[in-house]
Amino acid sequence: MTWCKRSLLVLAATFPLCAALPVHAQNCEKRILVVGYSPGGTGDIIAQAVAGPLSRALKQPVVVEHHPGGSGGVAARWISQAKPDGCTLLVGQTAEIAVNPAIVRNLGYDPMKDLRPVALLATASLALVVPRTASYNSVADLVSAARKAKPAFTFSSAGRGTPGYFAGELFRLRTRTGLAHIAFNGGGEALDAVLSGRSSFYFPALPTALQMAERLRILAVSSGKRSPAAPDIPTLDEAGLAPFDFDLWVGLFAPRGTPDAEVEQLNRTMNEVLLQSDVKAALLDKGATAAPMNSSRFKTFIAAETNRYATLIENEFCSTCPW
Repeated sequence: MTWCKRSLLVLAATFPLCAALPVHAQNCEKRILVVGYSPGGTGDIIAQAVAGPLSRALKQPVVVEHHPGGSGGVAARWISQAKPDGCTLLVGQTAEIAVNPAIVRNLGYDPMKDLRPVALLATASLALVVPRTASYNSVADLVSAARKAKPAFTFSSAGRGTPGYFAGELFRLRTRTGLAHIAFNGGGEALDAVLSGRSSFYFPALPTALQMAERLRILAVSSGKRSPAAPDIPTLDEAGLAPFDFDLWVGLFAPRGTPDAEVEQLNRTMNEVLLQSDVKAALLDKGATAAPMNSSRFKTFIAAETNRYATLIENEFCSTCPW
């Protein structure tokens, strides 16, 4: 039985993903893109957006699977232990790659050693969202309501250590409000908490917020500049909470030991897909910006993001570190 024919139950620790076309991976019958969060979140949205075009480019099926838990760390750990034959890719995001190493003890994987950066897919602003039925229409309204609320307002996140978690904590610090955090196993669950009234607000990435626009009100975005995908929505800097600059990014990662030839081939193929006008337009329509770069530059980007979050955690949060 070949690696890619094993059942998903057997693959619980390895999740093979059938690789690019170099000779090492020609035994792969399909590729599986592993998202470390529940369906409906930004990683899922972006993975689904590129899966079809990537499948056509590689002339192989590309399948998206979800294995949530540990702010993406469960999937990252599984992929780090997978056979490095080019048949396994993680749809990695900011939390499990750049944040978890700074806040989780005994993480079980080292993103810089156990995962090979393959390709950056897209970046997206975070969006401060409340239910459309809420009585407040601006950040100022939300802050005023939060300061008066008893019991305290709550904010949900896709897990401790995710960008949405840090955005919520920074919002609490900037506004000096007594907010309480509720962690979930993914963006879909965190959104459901807002819609059901179990949480007052949430910072999903913009792609998630836009697809739920009929039920959510977007008060602001977290990036330093307005998003080209939603230019009418103000930034939190404009709302008086500067400096406030959080973006979420999504990329592809392979297990340590995956051959250079396969990493480079897949990087080139993925970048060609991201440069297609219809793919760029589809991502922008979903609230994300395609971000092709070579694998060497992507590795440098990951190192810079890891350092940025380590510094942010030390300077902003560690007087009252909750981990």
